[in-house]
Amino acid sequence: MHVVFEPKNMSPDDLQKVFFQMWQKSYTTKKILKRLTAIFCNKDSEAQNIRTEVKSKDYKSRSDR
Repeated sequence: MHVVFEPKNMSPDDLQKVFFQMWQKSYTTKKILKRLTAIFCNKDSEAQNIRTEVKSKDYKSRSDR
């Protein structure tokens, strides 16, 4: 296994195990729906920033055509 950064008290195998655990927790259907709801229902400023960024990219890609 190749890792770019190896924490002092953690083996590469431990790092990979923790990474996949966090990834699984972040990308559950429930969490994804929660983030999408926040983005499209104006729940917080972070969601507002994401909406603005998405709209900006969308506009730029359309103007390139």
